[in-house]
Amino acid sequence: MVQMYARQIGDEIVMERAVGGDLVRWTFADITADTFHWRNERSADGGRTWHLDQDVHAHRPR
Repeated sequence: MVQMYARQIGDEIVMERAVGGDLVRWTFADITADTFHWRNERSADGGRTWHLDQDVHAHRPR
């Protein structure tokens, strides 16, 4: 189980948690009934800068 704090920022859903000394951020954007864009980012400096770990564009097959 992963516990994260979530909030809406504009049209995006942003979820964050601390992992050791880092912050991890998941961002869900461009959400439709059949698609979404998900980014997994990590910050080692308290959120001043972020490094992209994963970038996924998902769609439901028809």
